[in-house]
Amino acid sequence: MSNWLSHVKKTMKANPGKALKDVLKMAKSTYSKGTAAVRKAVKASMKSAKKTTRSVRKTLRVGGKKHKTKTMKKHRK
Repeated sequence: MSNWLSHVKKTMKANPGKALKDVLKMAKSTYSKGTAAVRKAVKASMKSAKKTTRSVRKTLRVGGKKHKTKTMKKHRK
C-alpha cells in the first residue's frame, strides 16, 4: 500500500462519518511527500535536461564544421 493510501485511511479513522470527498481534501492538506520522492523526481528531470543539452551540442558541432567535398577540392586547384 502506498504512503498516500495509508495516510487517507488514517484520516478516515480520525474523522468517522465524513464523506470520502471531504476526507480526501483534509488528507491533501496534511500530507507531505518524503524527500526520497522529491529527490527521484529532480534526478529524472536533470537527466532529461542533460540529454537535451548533449543532443543540441552535437547538432551544433556537426553543423558548424565545414565538410570538404570533392567539388570543393576541384575548385581549389
